[in-house]
Amino acid sequence: MLSKAEAQQGICTGDRLKHYDAPRYELVCQLLAEGSLSQRQVSRIAGVSRNLVAGIVKTQVSDIEPLKQRIAGQARNLAQLCIERATELVLDDDAKVGLRDLMIAAGVAADKSQLLAGQATSIQEFRPVDPGEDEFEQALRKARPAAR
Repeated sequence: MLSKAEAQQGICTGDRLKHYDAPRYELVCQLLAEGSLSQRQVSRIAGVSRNLVAGIVKTQVSDIEPLKQRIAGQARNLAQLCIERATELVLDDDAKVGLRDLMIAAGVAADKSQLLAGQATSIQEFRPVDPGEDEFEQALRKARPAAR
């Protein structure tokens, strides 16, 4: 709990919200754990100040991390179920859910699972290109008329 001096300084940790409005505190933690919203968006959805959300992120990691892990596990399970169902759909002519929709859901769930687990969701390769003297002079000639 905040001391009187800390409360007067405007230091937000989420302790008071957790004590007086537990459902709202849980909502903030849930939204933060999902990781897809900014702190500003979380504050608007939950109806709390942006400073309070930042304070919860900074001080209440122990409440957010288990939620992240649970959501990551649910996303992994969803991805697995979607892929299994997609495999069944390939053989089923009377399917009501489209294969395309299931594969999109599987991809989103797998991506969310990786994001929440702290893994890379994309891999980018950068190759430095060292232009030769001729290419550099040619680019410079093209840029000069545009700069005038």
